[in-house]
Amino acid sequence: APSMSSISACSAAWRVVGGTEKGGILVREGRETGSAPAQERLSTGALVLGLAREGDRLQYKLLHGLGPVSGWVSVTIQGKNLLERLDGVWEVVGGAEKGGLVVRSGQELASEPLQVRLATGAFVQQLESGDGNRLRFALLSGSGPQDGWVTTQLADKQLMRFVGNPAEESGAVASQQSSSQVHKRPSRSLELRKLRVFAMAGSISCKELLKFQCGALAAVLGKDAAEWTYAEGTVTHPWEISAALSEFERAVAGQRKELTSWYHDIYHCQKDRPTIEKQFDPSVRVESVDIPQKVELLKQRLVREGPFDVILAFSQGCIMLHYLIGHLCKDGTSELPWKLSVFFEGMHIRDSQYASLFEKPVSHPSVHVFGESSDYYKYAREGWCSNRRVEEYYQSPLVLTHEEGHQFPSRQPKAKEIYDQVAAEMRRCASL
Repeated sequence: APSMSSISACSAAWRVVGGTEKGGILVREGRETGSAPAQERLSTGALVLGLAREGDRLQYKLLHGLGPVSGWVSVTIQGKNLLERLDGVWEVVGGAEKGGLVVRSGQELASEPLQVRLATGAFVQQLESGDGNRLRFALLSGSGPQDGWVTTQLADKQLMRFVGNPAEESGAVASQQSSSQVHKRPSRSLELRKLRVFAMAGSISCKELLKFQCGALAAVLGKDAAEWTYAEGTVTHPWEISAALSEFERAVAGQRKELTSWYHDIYHCQKDRPTIEKQFDPSVRVESVDIPQKVELLKQRLVREGPFDVILAFSQGCIMLHYLIGHLCKDGTSELPWKLSVFFEGMHIRDSQYASLFEKPVSHPSVHVFGESSDYYKYAREGWCSNRRVEEYYQSPLVLTHEEGHQFPSRQPKAKEIYDQVAAEMRRCASL
């Protein structure tokens, strides 16, 4: 076995380019190729920080993507590159309160701003540097323009953080100027990391309506303490179906007049009955359409726009989140790439062909909030048409209830009590 002296430090960013045909590359617990393999692979396209290197073996820490948080991988195999080193990689750490950093078309601050901001949490690669803490980038992961100019530091506030060895930072950025001009590194305590929340709307809904629904919880967390991404499904509905919404919900959703769901259900029932009756009838077979494809779309979005600390979902969004978690675990993921799942008005998976996804409770922190006056309360809590309560999909779930219906709680003081508990659990799991 190689000695510790043969292992060199390797503080650089790398991107996984191999393993496309197998869903990623093999990860092992130790540097030896005979050490135990991890249960899941490191996804193709993932970004990692190299911690140490011994020959062709690299010890890494996951920055972005799916796979084990850390481990050892091979840089090449049989002459084929599995990872490529990326120089001049930066992470966006500022701008969360405004939806990201302003990107301009040119180096000058007076140049035209682009319509889309560079999201907090995105990773970029430096293309060139400019005067006054300015940097031209190419987008690696996250959301934002593919390229443009941003400011790395504003007064004492750090907007971009260099990924890798701090000693390499001045060389990476200041090839045309002195390092003191661009990258005096402030203390990490000057800017606290914000909680990143990915929120999933229910069925026949939209992200505008979801943002309103999450407003009370967002207020408890604090405007400057959390960054929210609001997501809606990809199945579209005609605006005429909005007649089923309240007048207020129609007004909020009417900004775009687009309603969506995460997937479509087919009820195999000959009788003309209300949908909820068919949903509750165990003799009716329910088929959820194109679930593997919907899961894959959701996975790709989380990889593209993540990482996130918390995923929060409402109603059908909860079921879609169950599908995602179930498929990730089925594919060998031992630790989900977010810290906590929060379910408001969640229900279990009704399509029996996916019942095996949760044969065993998943070891993952979860919060479940139910309205006792909801038509779906007993259906979910007593496991109608299922073999378990919905919260029993997860180990040691935190269950909170209120007296209202199928909605986010609003009656005080109970609503505030619930949001305080949910916010505390979000901060605890995210170590904030």
